[in-house]
Amino acid sequence: MTDRLVSETREAVAALTAEASLRELASLFGVSHNAIWKLLQGHDVRPSTLRRIRQGLLGSEEAEAFDRLQGALATLLRPRGATIVRKMERRLAAAATEGFEEAGLSVPPWVRWLEAGKRSPATRTESVEELVTRAAHRQRAERRAQTETGGGARALKHRRSG
Repeated sequence: MTDRLVSETREAVAALTAEASLRELASLFGVSHNAIWKLLQGHDVRPSTLRRIRQGLLGSEEAEAFDRLQGALATLLRPRGATIVRKMERRLAAAATEGFEEAGLSVPPWVRWLEAGKRSPATRTESVEELVTRAAHRQRAERRAQTETGGGARALKHRRSG
C-alpha cells in the first residue's frame, strides 16, 4: 500500500482513539490491539491487516451484500432448522470457491466468511461509522472552542488534561 493510504488510515484510526480503546477498535476491525498500536506508532503493519482496518473504516459493499445473502438463506431455510442453514452455507461456499478457482480468480473474502460461518465486517462497520461520527463532532467542537478562546494547541492540551 502507498504511504498516503497508510498515513490516511493512521490518521483515521488516531481520531477514533478519542472514542474507543485500542482493544475495542481492534475488535471492530478484526485485528489485534498490537496491530492498532503499531500502526499508531508509525511501525509497519502487514498489508492484510491494513486492508482489514481500511475495510472496516470505509465499509464494504461486498460485506453488506454478504449479510443480505446470509439473511436470505436464513429466511428461506430457517423453518428446516439451523443445521440445514449451516450445511447450505458451507455447500454454497464450496461451490463458489470451486467456481472462482476454475475461472482463475482469487476467492473473495465473503466466500471464506460463509464457509467459516462468520458474520461479515459490515456488522462491525456500523459501530465504526458511529465512532467516526463522534470523533468528527469532537474534533469540530475542539476547533470551535480553540477559535473562540483564541488558544492554540497548548491551550487545548491544557484544557483536556485539566
